[in-house]
Amino acid sequence: MQAPKRGPGRPPNQPAVPIPPDLGSAPCSRDHLEKFPVFLLRHPMQLDAEELHPSYRPEAAVYELSLNGRAFKALEALGVRTIGQLLTTPRERLMDQWGFGPRSLGILHEELRGFLLDGEGAGRPGVDLSSFETLVRSLIRMTASEPREMDVLRKRLGLTDNGVWSLGRLAEKYGLTRERIRQIESSNLETMALRARREMLADFWQAVLDLITRAGRRCSIEFASDELTRRMDWPKRPNSKALAKVLGLHPEIKADSRKGEVARW
Repeated sequence: MQAPKRGPGRPPNQPAVPIPPDLGSAPCSRDHLEKFPVFLLRHPMQLDAEELHPSYRPEAAVYELSLNGRAFKALEALGVRTIGQLLTTPRERLMDQWGFGPRSLGILHEELRGFLLDGEGAGRPGVDLSSFETLVRSLIRMTASEPREMDVLRKRLGLTDNGVWSLGRLAEKYGLTRERIRQIESSNLETMALRARREMLADFWQAVLDLITRAGRRCSIEFASDELTRRMDWPKRPNSKALAKVLGLHPEIKADSRKGEVARW
């Protein structure tokens, strides 16, 4: 029986890669980020994850990244639980894990870039909670990259003067079927649900879960809209249909826009 194929190991006596002296302390930038061990082909000198600059968010959990199952299994096998540990893990150690190949590595690198470089300035969180509209725009920016996908999300989440666009209206605009527009929305909302679990949204979700729990674990979307507007100090109430879609991103929440209800599991 043929042995499973594994990633290449490091040749013996391979020299270490010199590490810039300010790498661990400099604010996160693309140039610095891609000099960390997880991005390098050769084995670098040892870095201490606990001494990284705060802009690298070393204490954030790796589950905040949107990775495939193989990637998470590889990280689990190596005992990598935080972003700091991941940044200081040599790429070759990941590639030595069964099932972790170039595709998984590419996804991991893109997730790290997006997670650490998202927002205005290196290392700043990419979520603006000052209004419902800015919250949604932040989520869209973290989720979609194609202009059409971003436009579909914006219009389906009510970021227009005319509120939420229908599937039929979007289908007519892009010359697609209603089902294809629904697929684009559904696929991106699944990705958005993973992005929405990041620590930078903890305050928002705590407010949502608290108000639903206090209401007896079930309340109307209109009530949730009023309460969130008050608690988050938003300048105006969010569109109910759009709010239902956003609240439904949380794994503990079921939002039904047809019934006008939101409940906590």
